Amino acid sequence: MNEGQAGFGLRCQAWLNRHNLAAPDTFKAITMTPSTMDLTQKQFIVAFLEAGGATSRKDVQEAFADSFGVSAKKSFNTVLERLKGAGQVIEQGSNLVAVGDE
Repeated sequence: MNEGQAGFGLRCQAWLNRHNLAAPDTFKAITMTPSTMDLTQKQFIVAFLEAGGATSRKDVQEAFADSFGVSAKKSFNTVLERLKGAGQVIEQGSNLVAVGDE
């Protein structure tokens, strides 16, 4: 079980909200609805980046594996390269960004 499956991010966000504190720039709590299970792999990556803004490749890949299975690493790389080739996703340093969400 990872932090997302355990609800760690949501609990942290709730604590920050309760104490009227802003989250550090490196903290992201992303709410993914059950409808994301119906998304294609391409749609999932774009939706994840649109919801969370600039996100490290590793974090996107972990979320992708959580949704599509740990054996999906090769698929992630293929899908990501296609999205980058289509201009839907760009790399900014070590982060991935959905185009239009810069």
